[in-house]
Amino acid sequence: MLGLMIFTLFMVAEDNPIRTFVIQNMLIILAVIWGGAIALAGLSLRVKRYYLYALMVFSAVIASDLVGNLGINLTVSGALIMLAGVIVMVRFIQKYPIVMQQD
Repeated sequence: MLGLMIFTLFMVAEDNPIRTFVIQNMLIILAVIWGGAIALAGLSLRVKRYYLYALMVFSAVIASDLVGNLGINLTVSGALIMLAGVIVMVRFIQKYPIVMQQD
């Protein structure tokens, strides 16, 4: 909470170098936060594919700064993540099929 208050105080001043840096590099900061959060989730859950997801989200945000639209890039990244989830689910169901119980 204290960090947020100090950050807000820095952002109020017009000629503040921190404010200028944040404004000029907003998408890079956003990419690091989102990609880092997904990578930390992968680290804590010990799921290696989350590192790939983090890289995909990071690349989508960075690519939107260079070419394209943030919404489209994140939608494509999300669709690829969803496709990977479907593949994992299909493999799981093939490995552990549903067994019907007899009454």
